[in-house]
Amino acid sequence: MRKTLPVIGESEAIRLIHANPGRYVMWLGAGLSAEAGVLTAAQISRTVRESLERSLPDEIRMDASKLGRWADEELRWSDPARRYTQALDRAYPSEALRLAWFRQMLDRYARPAFCHHAVALLMKSGRAARTALTTNFDHLLEAAFAIQGITGSQAIRSDHEVPYWNRDSDRLFLLKLHGDIDTQNILNTPDETLHIGDVMREAAESALENAGLVVLGTSGSEKSIRRLLEDLEKRVEKDRNFLGFGLLWGVYMGSEHPGGAVDDADLAARVRQRAEAGEVHEGVVELMDRQANRLFRFFPMWGAGDFLHRVVRDVPDRMVVARAERYLDHEMRLQETFARGSFQPATIARHIAELRRRRKALEEKLEQGSSRRWRSFGRAILPGTRIDFTFVHGDMSSRSLLAAMRGNARAAVISADDQYLSVGGGVALSLLEKAGRDALLYEISKFSPVAHGSIVVTSAGELPTHYIFHAAALEIQDGPAYNVTPADLRNVLLKAFETADALDVTSLTVPLIGSGMGVLTARQSLESIVNAALEWSDGGARPVDQPLSIAVVILDEEVLGRREVEEALVAAGAQYEPVAGQNTAAELSA
Repeated sequence: MRKTLPVIGESEAIRLIHANPGRYVMWLGAGLSAEAGVLTAAQISRTVRESLERSLPDEIRMDASKLGRWADEELRWSDPARRYTQALDRAYPSEALRLAWFRQMLDRYARPAFCHHAVALLMKSGRAARTALTTNFDHLLEAAFAIQGITGSQAIRSDHEVPYWNRDSDRLFLLKLHGDIDTQNILNTPDETLHIGDVMREAAESALENAGLVVLGTSGSEKSIRRLLEDLEKRVEKDRNFLGFGLLWGVYMGSEHPGGAVDDADLAARVRQRAEAGEVHEGVVELMDRQANRLFRFFPMWGAGDFLHRVVRDVPDRMVVARAERYLDHEMRLQETFARGSFQPATIARHIAELRRRRKALEEKLEQGSSRRWRSFGRAILPGTRIDFTFVHGDMSSRSLLAAMRGNARAAVISADDQYLSVGGGVALSLLEKAGRDALLYEISKFSPVAHGSIVVTSAGELPTHYIFHAAALEIQDGPAYNVTPADLRNVLLKAFETADALDVTSLTVPLIGSGMGVLTARQSLESIVNAALEWSDGGARPVDQPLSIAVVILDEEVLGRREVEEALVAAGAQYEPVAGQNTAAELSA
């Protein structure tokens, strides 16, 4: 690998795109699908290997050395360049079997990521060329067009469909160089990916006449890609207008953007290190070096979504910029939100990593089974008030739970959050996912940030309740550090009760606020809920004929057991009644 590479900065790549609107064709590689959750080649290899291992005799499967030899011999596991296609060939030896497997896998990932929405917006607005190229055979970009209501778009999936492509048309086109799962012509094994069909290749070349190319999300390791690039280079030598606006190749630098200016020499060195680590194939490096005088340049990017977000933010049409905000991936929205809070990049990265960890822990706990059901285990009445409590073990976001708590009443659920309404993890994220992520995040973003201790009311989306009360109980501080005291919780709960009163809400579902981040204990959170209810009721705010039913939802016995709940209620002077033998149970998926 050379000591230097033809490199420009990310900002220079963005400047070139905007300085030449409609000239740059977007090439979408597997990295964009990965941002939508589609398995990468490495993950597919591991998944396929594990499925094959399950059918092996115990004498091989239980012996690490024998298992390793089997993997090397049957799957070429020691050769990273061959293991993916070899594993697929071994597990699914016919085209029909491979197609069925990929269709089943991709059906689970039908939701486009922000990068797909950004490409759709850039094409529709005329900032990018109206034709894009891809080696992906999923439907994620097509889904982005559909979700945004962009009509007049068409995927060209085979040589037979190429006659429908017209570069000069007002329509938007996606040339799928490796086929499509619907047309059953995906190119995936070594024999299949040796070349791209002549008709499709000619269309791709035609799209690049008097244009430029921006390559995102690929290392260029497939032979078909490198052969196409070789053909493009031959055209460049013959026709000086071909790829006249250059080739800009994004090199993935990791997920954490360094922020601020980066020295050019340091930038080139970092890109070279990533190229040497396999982010770019050696053949691509040689091509870019040979054509460096034709504006063939690498540029660094910290994820396709991150780069495309930066491109979209510089679009002169503010309506396009505003529309893009609706489709930000959740972690991109968090980064944007915390950056507005003047947190340092390292603090933001640590906070998001902590939220990921807690989210994964919650998902694993729910998958264990015991928390996949909800069960009411106790009731309590506060003497002298019209407040009654129901206590539940289970998943707070269960649709059947929320429907049962609603009954015939006007109902709301409290989502525990911070002053940025980041919906970063735990119960808040579970509620968001089931309410409908995109629409609800867009609604929330209109309020953020809010005062610590405030309540923001939004619709409940697809949840079977009337409102979501977003409680900004948690204060995020630099570090990051998380702060919530019993007094903070008391204040935010009093505001929640006042809001319920104003909206005629008579059924309120509440989590143990503050305990998920480890700041308060579960017992402290429960006591704060009960004490706040007592204080609010003592103020005479609730009419006698309009009682408030509060359902307190606790994940499971490990978080807070029945005995501790009873002790806390009795200590507060409540009349507590355990519920046994007649409990309601329902599946999480109901």
